[in-house]
Amino acid sequence: MFVLNAFEEPARRIFCKAVARGLVYPKYGWIFPGWFGEEWWKSRLYEESCVNSVIDRFIGNTVVVSVVTRQDDANKTTDVKLTPAQFSSKFKEYFSNSSYVNNDAINPMRYVTYNRYAYDAVWAMAKALNQSLNPLQERKLKLEDFDYFEQGSIILTILKEQLQQINFTGISGRIAFQNGTGERIRIPAILSVHRRSSSG
Repeated sequence: MFVLNAFEEPARRIFCKAVARGLVYPKYGWIFPGWFGEEWWKSRLYEESCVNSVIDRFIGNTVVVSVVTRQDDANKTTDVKLTPAQFSSKFKEYFSNSSYVNNDAINPMRYVTYNRYAYDAVWAMAKALNQSLNPLQERKLKLEDFDYFEQGSIILTILKEQLQQINFTGISGRIAFQNGTGERIRIPAILSVHRRSSSG
């Protein structure tokens, strides 16, 4: 059993080499992280010898370990006033005319897996900043008073406390953090990948 924890590009190269050496199902199993993009194994910039149709034969019967964070209902309005479907549509519309789409290495459409997390992270920070105003006022402080000395330490502590209390529904699902660790509260998911037959 191989556990591959890498970014998409090196993961694609590694799996390509594994297929060439026969280190795949049924003798060997593979576990991949769940944050890879859709059809991440498809050849793009390199490994032209790794034919996509060949990789397709072996990507099935692999396992993906992920977390359940995204909204179950793509058309349900979230606390950020957008549905996941509306957010995806706006993202694609905005970047479809971008000059970046012609450069595969930095094409933002390759990173649609991450955009919802970045969007929710900005909202979480904005909410924490907003919630910090009253606690700061009680200490006769403002966000603008931040420095790298005593006042800054007080402001940072208050900001962390407010961030810890964040609890809202974003594009990627519920946004809340565990006490002590600051880790986002998530539900683990173990998924089995099945190859679609050529007949559909």
